[in-house]
Amino acid sequence: MSNEIDFDKAIDSCFYKDDRNSTKIADFFIEKANENITRGSLMTNLKLQKLLYYAYVWKFSLNNQKIFNDEIEAFELGPVVKKEWTRLKKYEKKPITVDAVQTDINLLSKDLRSYLDTIWYSYGKYEAWQLVEMTHNEKPWIDTFNDKSNKKKIIKDSLIKEFYTIQSADVLLPENTVIRELGHNNYELFALNNETAKAINTPESEYKKFEL
Repeated sequence: MSNEIDFDKAIDSCFYKDDRNSTKIADFFIEKANENITRGSLMTNLKLQKLLYYAYVWKFSLNNQKIFNDEIEAFELGPVVKKEWTRLKKYEKKPITVDAVQTDINLLSKDLRSYLDTIWYSYGKYEAWQLVEMTHNEKPWIDTFNDKSNKKKIIKDSLIKEFYTIQSADVLLPENTVIRELGHNNYELFALNNETAKAINTPESEYKKFEL
């Protein structure tokens, strides 16, 4: 009998399994936006799609975990989770209200809420057009959108894994956001508090990990 670890099985059994649904992730960001309308623009469908994208790519790249199983497509205005784009299409360019929320976000795991809160702190401050520009300058969207052989324009996990790396994090991450090594090739996204944002080499005790 082999003692080797089945990593695919281990990932499937991680604490995200019950939460692995793009609607739940989207609803989290919609609620956050409606709680604090001063952080960037109100939550439009376009902005939401970029938050879903960055929430997916960093968790997958750093920890090999998928926070949802829905495919991400390369639309003209950046990455899109078509399921959520279609669900919220009626809002067009208008802000998405809390009426759209189908999820009790308090039922999401604490670890997932903490991670999504960090994504919100890091990316939620930007306007939709700024997030579009970010994705337009990153290889996964560029290669997929321009790949004529990829009819459905699905952004492949292999492209994501290759591009969003520890080595590229300093260039790609928003201001005041860093990646910390937790040991055993395990990493986590951290948001710096205002007092330490100017110094990347600040002692770990002064970093703020955003949790609910």
